[in-house]
Amino acid sequence: MPVKTRKSKEPESLTLPVPVVDESRTHQAVQEALQLKAIQTAEQYELAGQLRKSLKVLAKEVEEAFKPILDHARKMKAKYLKPLQEAQERLDGVIQVYLDEQARRAALEAEKKRQELLKKAEKLEKKGQESYAEGLRDLAETIQDKDLMKPATKTESLSFREVLDWEIVNPHALPEEYTLRVPNTEKIKLAVKEKGLGAEIPGVRVFLRRIPVSR
Repeated sequence: MPVKTRKSKEPESLTLPVPVVDESRTHQAVQEALQLKAIQTAEQYELAGQLRKSLKVLAKEVEEAFKPILDHARKMKAKYLKPLQEAQERLDGVIQVYLDEQARRAALEAEKKRQELLKKAEKLEKKGQESYAEGLRDLAETIQDKDLMKPATKTESLSFREVLDWEIVNPHALPEEYTLRVPNTEKIKLAVKEKGLGAEIPGVRVFLRRIPVSR
């Protein structure tokens, strides 16, 4: 009986039209704007406003010309990249569960060996062999969890290295030098918007700023 084969789905086409941009107008507008190095007269001030308006119009045309290309590129990128990232994150989670379990077992084994040595030291101390007992206690203190970790299975594609890491277990216990006070800019903006120039916030100056706008 012949085996039926299913044709693979053709990948979505990545061919897109080249965006149409008037390069000569764009270049000319940039050069004209760069030539105006300073404003000394009312005529130059008016010219600066006109040049700025032209630049803004051309910038909008460029944005609109490239928008379909960029939107499609982002969509295609997410289509292929997102599943890969999700699969890797899931696999990393599976690996971490295994490593955590190995660490837990090593900690239990290390504690077991420490307790065994301490019990032997206690028996020796009762027999008057204090020096031997002290030696066993010192030996118990040298047993580290990581020393009993089973070496990870070696593969050609997976390797490990130890790095220093940290986590905050009690943020209230942190000294002030390890904390960072960040201004609540959103709250400041809201207060200024509601009260205007009458807003009084210690450490903040409220003022009017002139910005250029095209008519």
